[in-house]
Amino acid sequence: NVDKAQSGREKFLWRLHVVELCLRLNIAKFVIPTIEDLANTVDDLHLKKWENKDLICRVYNAGYEGYLKLYGPQKAPKDKVDYFYNCLCLCNPGYFIKKK
Repeated sequence: NVDKAQSGREKFLWRLHVVELCLRLNIAKFVIPTIEDLANTVDDLHLKKWENKDLICRVYNAGYEGYLKLYGPQKAPKDKVDYFYNCLCLCNPGYFIKKK
């Protein structure tokens, strides 16, 4: 439960877990603000420098999938989709190969 999380990292992980669950259930419209907040936290706290690469990739993947699921590939805001895709590819170059 996110309310019972003891640390900032634990709260971050809970929020990411909820986002991923909502995306699996196709209810992306409720989590876009949380995805944006998680991505801002990654940037603001420089988490890429010291946090597990897989965790950072999960945030960027949630952003990429979230915008595509919410708007569809044709109507998704290109700047947001490109931002999350580029971050994801930088975080995990293998992702670029899988998508192409």
